[in-house]
Amino acid sequence: MKHILYPIPVLLLIVCSLVFSQCSSRGPYNPQLVHIDSLLNQEDLDTSAVSAAFRRVSTSLDGFDDDNRMYYNLLTQFYQFKTYQLVENDSVLRAVIQYYGDEASKEGLLANYVGAGMYYDRKEYEKAQDCGLRFLRMTEKTSDFDMVMKAKCHITLGDTYEFRLPNKYTLHQMEQATLCAEQTTDSLLMADCYYALSQVRKEGGGLSVGAEGWQKSV
Repeated sequence: MKHILYPIPVLLLIVCSLVFSQCSSRGPYNPQLVHIDSLLNQEDLDTSAVSAAFRRVSTSLDGFDDDNRMYYNLLTQFYQFKTYQLVENDSVLRAVIQYYGDEASKEGLLANYVGAGMYYDRKEYEKAQDCGLRFLRMTEKTSDFDMVMKAKCHITLGDTYEFRLPNKYTLHQMEQATLCAEQTTDSLLMADCYYALSQVRKEGGGLSVGAEGWQKSV
């Protein structure tokens, strides 16, 4: 088998292309969708403003290309997830997850983060696990992700494993969640992680370590 020798500039171009393909981003998006995205990521979610924005943009859907239409669907699922709405029909969620696939982009990360949480709420634990693990694999391909989301994804996986697998699997996820939470400024998230970790360790027999985790959370 012959080895092809590339000039250095060509090699650099190939490497850069591979890196950027792993961290791909779609768009540009309709400004109304960008506005909804910003509303959904505000600390205090204004549900009235978000609902009104969705109503306004819904009149333009016929003119959207595939990327904009699927991004709209992704944002609707994110809104339902953030407002604790149980989804009875997962057809839109499935379409969104399939559309973005294993793409390590903002959209791909969000689709699988939402999917993990929504399927957990639906008690479809295998699907929740698939989405959660896919999300975590994506975070290994890009640094452009929200550490709070990663911590919460670990928590969801830990909860998913709790009644299905030995304690060590749940413990590992809660430990990872805690490590992620400690890299954020979200004190409530850190408290939740410390408490959850202490409970899992207690159930596994680590009473003294569990007490230490509880002390950190209060």
